[in-house]
Amino acid sequence: MAVQCWAVVLLRVVLSALTARAVLLPYPGVAPTVPKDGSGWMFNLSTSPWVSAGPALGYQPGAQGQAISASAAGNDTGVMVAAARGSFASGGSTRTVFIYAALMKNGVVLGWANGYPEWGQYITAVYYKEGRTSTINGRCGIHGCENAFCAAHVSTHQDKLLVFGGHNDYTYMDSFRMWDNKRHVLTLAGSAWPFRLASRRWYPSAVTLPNGLVLLMGGVTHSGRAEYGYDRQYNNPTYCTYNPNTRRFSRDKSDAAAQLSATFPINTYPHLIVLPDGGLVVSAGSTLVKYRLIGGDTLRKVFSYPNRPHPPWSYPQTGIGIMLPIAPPWKRVEFLAAGGTSKDRATQTTPASDKAHVIMLTSGRAATWRSVGPMPYRRVMGDGLVLCDGTVGFFNGAQRGFAGWHADRLRRTYDFGGGRGKYQCRPGFCSRASGFIYEPVIYTPCGQNGLLATADCRGVWSRKGSLAQMRGRPRMYHSNAVLLPSCKVMLAGSDVTGGTDAELWSPPYLSLPRPTMGPVPASLKPGATFSVTYSSSTPVNRALLQRTATHTHSLGFDARALWLQVVSNIPTSRGGTLRLRLPSSSTQIPPGMYMLTILTARGGPSNGAIMSVCPTC
Repeated sequence: MAVQCWAVVLLRVVLSALTARAVLLPYPGVAPTVPKDGSGWMFNLSTSPWVSAGPALGYQPGAQGQAISASAAGNDTGVMVAAARGSFASGGSTRTVFIYAALMKNGVVLGWANGYPEWGQYITAVYYKEGRTSTINGRCGIHGCENAFCAAHVSTHQDKLLVFGGHNDYTYMDSFRMWDNKRHVLTLAGSAWPFRLASRRWYPSAVTLPNGLVLLMGGVTHSGRAEYGYDRQYNNPTYCTYNPNTRRFSRDKSDAAAQLSATFPINTYPHLIVLPDGGLVVSAGSTLVKYRLIGGDTLRKVFSYPNRPHPPWSYPQTGIGIMLPIAPPWKRVEFLAAGGTSKDRATQTTPASDKAHVIMLTSGRAATWRSVGPMPYRRVMGDGLVLCDGTVGFFNGAQRGFAGWHADRLRRTYDFGGGRGKYQCRPGFCSRASGFIYEPVIYTPCGQNGLLATADCRGVWSRKGSLAQMRGRPRMYHSNAVLLPSCKVMLAGSDVTGGTDAELWSPPYLSLPRPTMGPVPASLKPGATFSVTYSSSTPVNRALLQRTATHTHSLGFDARALWLQVVSNIPTSRGGTLRLRLPSSSTQIPPGMYMLTILTARGGPSNGAIMSVCPTC
C-alpha cells in the first residue's frame, strides 16, 4: 500500500511539472493521438494505444540502478527498461583490418583493407560471422588488384556490392568493381568510359536513389588532398549516376558544385540522404542543402538549411551523422549530427566535441537545428548505428585530435591500459588522435522506447560508466561498427592500433526476453503487406526494418531505419502473427537489402532476417 501511495504521489508531481506542448511525433506502427491536456504521449499495451504521461519514467539505457517500469509509476504502458550494462566478447580474427564492411544477405560481413605494399599488396576481403573467417577471391580480394582504398560502396537488392573509386594511382581512382555475393564473382570495369568513372574520386560518397540508380558525389582527384593546405585544383565538386541494369555511368554534372566548392577541403565523404518526397539532402562541412531530382538523375538546388552550429565535421574533422528511425506514415525525417572536432582547423591536441544536434529535414525552409547534447564523451571518428530497438549506439573514436595518419616516420607504442596490451604502430601509420574511448553510448530519440515526444525533448543519453567497456584494443582511425542479424554489434578495424580482430558487443536489450521470428519473404515491393509468425513469452508489438548499409570512415552509406505499420497482431497461447505493411513509395524505402526485427513491448528484439525490397522484386 505504501508503495502504491508513493507511486501515485510521484505521478502527480511529474504530471504537474509537465507544461510543454506535445509534438506530433508518431510512435512505431500506430497513428498517435495527443492528449488535449498538453501532456506527452507514450506507447501503451492496453486497448488504448496512447496514454497521457509525464516525462520518461526512469528511462536510463544501461543504468546501473534498477529501472522503473511505467506500470510501477502509476500507469500501464508496459514499458520496461533493461538495467543491464551489456557485455563484450571476443569476435576472433578478421585476418585483415576491417576499414570497410558490408552486411550481405546471407548474414556475413564482407570486409577489406587498403592496398598498400607495406601491408601486403591488396589485402584480401574476408567473410566474417561471429568469429569465423575465410578469405575470398585470392590475393586481390574486392580490389581486383586495383587499389580500392578510400572508395565509396553500396549494396544492392540483388545481394551485390558496388565499389566506386580508389587510391594512389590515377587509373585506380576511376575504377569500378562489382562483387556478386551469391555467385562469388568479381566484375571489374573495362578500360574505357562509360564502364569506369568519368573522373577520379578519392573519398566520395554514394547513395541509392528511389529509381535504383546510384548517385556518386564528391571526393578529391588526388589521394590525401582532402585537408587544409591543399589547392582547390584537387577538389571534385561533381556528381554522376550509375545504372546497375546497364552498368554504365553518366557524365559528371556540376549542380552541387557551389556547396562542394564552398566547403572544400572539409567536404569529403559527404552525407547523402533521400527524403520521402524524393529529394536529396547533402551534408558537407557544416552545410546542409536540399536538392530535387530532375529526370531521375539530375540535381537542382531547392534551398539551403541553416548550417549546423558547429565547426565543419566532414573528414578529417570527422563527426557522426545518422537518420533517426522513421515512423509511419514515413513523412517526417530527423537527422542527428554528433561529435567531430571542437574547433575548425583541428590539430592533434584539439579536444573532440561533445555536441549533438538534431534537425527535422522534412520541415523544409522552417527547419532548425536543436541541441540534444552534451554527449557523455567527446568523440571524433566515432561510429554510430541504429540498434535493433530503435535507439542509437555510438562506438569507437578518440577524445582529441583528428582523422588520419602521422606524416612523420616515427614509431610509436600505444599502451591500451587496463591490461589490454600494447601496440607499436608502423612509421607513417600512427594516429593523429588520442584519448581512447572504450565505452559505447546509447542515445534514445524522442518518441522511442517510452520516451515522451514533447516540444522540449532532447532525448536521453546513457550515463558515463553505465555500460560495459571494450575488453581489447581501442578502435581509432579506420574503425568500423556493424549491426549483425543477432542484434549484436561487431566492432572491428583500426589500422593505427593493429585491429585485425573483432569484438562483439551485446547491448542491454539482449538481457530481456526475446521473441523468435518465423520465416520472412525473400523479397517485397514497396507498399506490400506481409505476415510474420512469432513465438514469445511476452507481448510483441513492433517491427523495425533497417537498410543493410555499408560502412567506412564513420559513415554508413544508405543507412536507413523504418518502423513498420502493424496492420494486425493476432496472439496465440505461445506467440502470434504480425501483419506488417511497408511504405508505399520507393522515395520512402529506396531499393536495397533490409533487415527485419520484431520487438516485445519491453524492448527485446528478435534476431534479424534480411530481405530485398525493390519495385521489381
